[in-house]
Formats: sequence, C-alpha cells, structure tokens
Amino acid sequence: MQKGINSYLRNQVASAKKSELVNMLYGGLIRFGNQAIDKMDAGFESREDAHTLLIKMQKILAELMSCLNYDVDEALCKNLFSLYNFMYLHLVDANMEYNTKKVQDVIGLVEDLRQAWQEAMKKASTESLDTETKTGITVSG
Repeated sequence: MQKGINSYLRNQVASAKKSELVNMLYGGLIRFGNQAIDKMDAGFESREDAHTLLIKMQKILAELMSCLNYDVDEALCKNLFSLYNFMYLHLVDANMEYNTKKVQDVIGLVEDLRQAWQEAMKKASTESLDTETKTGITVSG
C-alpha cells in the first residue's frame, strides 16, 4: 500500500506546475508541523519521530530557499529568503528545545504564506485568462 502511495505522490509532483509545487511544499510544511506537534505532545517515546518530522520541514524550507528566482523580483526573493531562514532556524531551536510553540509559530507563518500564494496564483490565472480572451494567446507554464 505504501509503495502505491509513494508512486502516486511522485507522479503528482512530477506532473505539477511550478506554482502548484510551491503550494504543495507549503502544505507539506503544515502537515509535518502538525504531526511533529502531535509526536512532541505524545511524550519522550515519540521524540525521534518528532525530530524526523522537523528535519523534513527544514529540508522543505531549504528547497524553497534554493528555488527563489532573484531575476524576477530581487526584493521579494530577499524577503522570502529571510523569512524561510527565520523559520528554518526556529525549527532548529524547536527541535533542540523540544518546543511545540516554535513549531506552531512556523505553521502560522506558512499558513499565511500559503494563503497569499494561492491568492497570487488565482490573480495570475485570472489575468492570464483575460490576456488569452483579448489576444488569443495562450500563456503556458
């Protein structure tokens, strides 16, 4: 069963647009964060599981930092990098201190980012459709 799920997820990621991948990464951060909090609340016997989930979150943030395109909007990318780096370091602290509040802080920031990202993609999609209607040109990607 797990093999089938992993295959499905790989296909989903491989066929996703770049804008959808960012949304998926934000969703993964939120999901792993909530799971880590549950493990941390479960006690010492779940400490290793919580650690593994927090490391997954850090890897996602590292990936988001590495994928920023400074050629598109340098100021925005610098701000996002700073925010991602803050969250990354906050998770390092949360892991060392076993602090669920710090994980909750990161989840809150990611939820705000995901909402802003979804609104931006919706607006971009609407503008793209308006351009297609007026010019007959289809913008892909």
